[in-house]
Amino acid sequence: MNSNKKLIHTFLAMLFLFPVILASGNSVIEETKILETVNKFLLVLETGDTSLAKEILVIEGSNFSIREDEESYKVRFTDYKTLVENLPKTKDKYREVISDPKILVHKNIAVLWAKYNFFIDGKFSHCGVDSFSLIKNEGKWKIASIIYTVEKKGCK
Repeated sequence: MNSNKKLIHTFLAMLFLFPVILASGNSVIEETKILETVNKFLLVLETGDTSLAKEILVIEGSNFSIREDEESYKVRFTDYKTLVENLPKTKDKYREVISDPKILVHKNIAVLWAKYNFFIDGKFSHCGVDSFSLIKNEGKWKIASIIYTVEKKGCK
């Protein structure tokens, strides 16, 4: 009789935990897709691939950069339409490497926050923090906006 109670308790515990485990698995899948979308954007910076850019960006979206110096800061705005138009014109080779990404997901919106290092023509340029805002549209994650800092000090 004692082993039957254990079996029933184990079954009930699994029954209650199964939805939590299942939901956790879906979250990991979504986080992976979000990270893949951000990595595609980093590939766009490296290659200038306008087709890929149009696939992963909400074209009405925008970037905001915040450049800090010792006395003030400057905010710069770029809409994605302009960004995509200017990709083929860029002669410099860009490479951005993100680290320690944090991802928050709620239904069809997400945020990816990560530290980054930025290189121009293979030489270190600056570091900072990226904040990607994404939306899920027709089953695909797209970047709606990016806000990032541009920092020259404290980089690793």
